[in-house]
Amino acid sequence: MEIIKKYLPSIIFNTVEFLLLFGISAVIGVVWYDSISILLLFTLVRCIVGEGKHYKSPKLCLIWSLLTFVILFATTKISYPLAIILTIFYAIAQTGKVDVKEMFMWKGSNTNYEYIEKFIKKMQGTAALRTFEEKLENFNARIYDVYKYRFIKGYTFHTISEIMDIDNRRISEMLKALELAINLYFDIK
Repeated sequence: MEIIKKYLPSIIFNTVEFLLLFGISAVIGVVWYDSISILLLFTLVRCIVGEGKHYKSPKLCLIWSLLTFVILFATTKISYPLAIILTIFYAIAQTGKVDVKEMFMWKGSNTNYEYIEKFIKKMQGTAALRTFEEKLENFNARIYDVYKYRFIKGYTFHTISEIMDIDNRRISEMLKALELAINLYFDIK
């Protein structure tokens, strides 16, 4: 009985979402078996590649799912092979494991905080940096964790988000605060 109570809202939500998606595909004029194949392919690829990202808000989840599948369904009207390729690509991208740097084996300047990363690497092990880190940890442990994960360990926003259970917007806000604190403390910019 506990299992039913735990999973019933999710089952209801997914059923309503599926019916909406199937209804939208019918309105667009996509053949039912094309709709089913796109849905199944997306689900299968996502299960094989890894756990997909989920939004905490059911409304946001529904909106993005509807937009995604409307685009995929509409693509089947243009070219079915293109729809299959796009579905596979989006299912992989939706897991958060797609990284342009890895795809092209290129590490470019793609961060606003690269100068901070270089500065921290240069200052690693100094008394001044240790003092700053201690003060930061005493001031706000969550911001210190973002500092540690981003600048010391080099984690991506996605990884930090998973570890700390916070969204990218909040991580970005914390990084802006860190940038200000580091610039003021060390007078580097």
